[in-house]
Amino acid sequence: NDAYYAEFEFETLVEKSAVAETAFNSFIDFVKRNRSGIDAEIKHACIQAAEKVAASFHKKNRLEYHYITRLKRELNNL
Repeated sequence: NDAYYAEFEFETLVEKSAVAETAFNSFIDFVKRNRSGIDAEIKHACIQAAEKVAASFHKKNRLEYHYITRLKRELNNL
């Protein structure tokens, strides 16, 4: 089940206190391995979720903007 895998991956990264780059790369690897199940609607939802999380504290900072830009590029290249 992909939802279970995503939750497990998130929990594993939290337990390891993963840095942002590691977490980002792990997500991109997951997306690439599962690209056949990633349609335009899911891509849009991922980007919106990332933007909302980034804006939830103090709006988007430069590093968050960098990751969101990379996320958009990676998802568009699938």
